[in-house]
Amino acid sequence: NIHSLLHLISENSFSLSSISINRLNLMEEKPDYKNIAQNIIKNLNEENNAHDKYSMLTLLCQIPDKILDEVGFPKYHLLNNLQEASTALGDWNMAIEYIKQIKSMKRRTYDYILTRAKAQLALSNIYGIKLNLDMAITEAEDAIKNFEFFLSKRTAKFHENKNFQFSRVLIFLYNRLAIEYYMSGQRKKAETIDLKAKKLAHLYSDVYSENHIKYERGVRLLHKNPILAKKEIQEANTNINLPNSFLNRHEKDLIN
Repeated sequence: NIHSLLHLISENSFSLSSISINRLNLMEEKPDYKNIAQNIIKNLNEENNAHDKYSMLTLLCQIPDKILDEVGFPKYHLLNNLQEASTALGDWNMAIEYIKQIKSMKRRTYDYILTRAKAQLALSNIYGIKLNLDMAITEAEDAIKNFEFFLSKRTAKFHENKNFQFSRVLIFLYNRLAIEYYMSGQRKKAETIDLKAKKLAHLYSDVYSENHIKYERGVRLLHKNPILAKKEIQEANTNINLPNSFLNRHEKDLIN
C-alpha cells in the first residue's frame, strides 16, 4: 500500500519531491486530509517556481472544502492562488475561469469580499491586456460598486491592518478603472477617476498607492509627453524606498 511504499522510500534514502510525497499521501485509502493540506500550504509558502506552485495548488483541489476552512485556506483563497499562478504562467483563460468561480460563491465574510475584490482587480487587468476594454471597465465598476456597498453596511470595527487592506484594494480598483477608461479613449472620465484614486490614497495616508498612481500616470503619458512622463515615473520610484521598484527593464529602457 501507499504507506508501506513511503516507508520503504524513507528507509532506503530515496529522494522524492514534496509534490510527489503529497500526491502519494492523497492516494491512501483514508488520507489524513488535514495534515496533507497543512504540509502543502507550508511547502507552497516556500516555493518560488510557478509550475511547481501550480502543481501544489491542484493537489489542494482534492482536499474537502471543510478541511480547507479548518486549516485557514478556504476554497476562495485556493481559487485566487490558482488564478495568480495561471496568470504567472501566461494562461489568462484559465485565470479567468478561476476568478469566475470565486465570483459565483455566495459568502459574505470580510475575508471573502476582500479576496473577491482582489480577484476582480486581476480580472479587469487581464481583460485590459487582452484589449477587451468594455469588459475591463465593467469588471472594475462592478467590483467597486459591490465593494463600496459592502463597506457601507459593515458594523464591525476593523483592526487597523484590515482597514488598510480594504482601502488599498479600493484605491487600486479606482486606479485600474482610470487606466481602462484612458485606454478606451475616454480621457476626461479617466482623469476624474484617477483624481478620485489619488484623493483616496492621500486620505488613507497610503504613500505606496499614491506613488503607484503617479507611476501609472507617467506610463500613460510616455507617448504624449515623454518629459513629464519620465519625471512622474522617476519620482514615483524615488519616493518608494523598496528593493522592487515599479519599473521593469522594458520600462527603464523607455524612459532612459
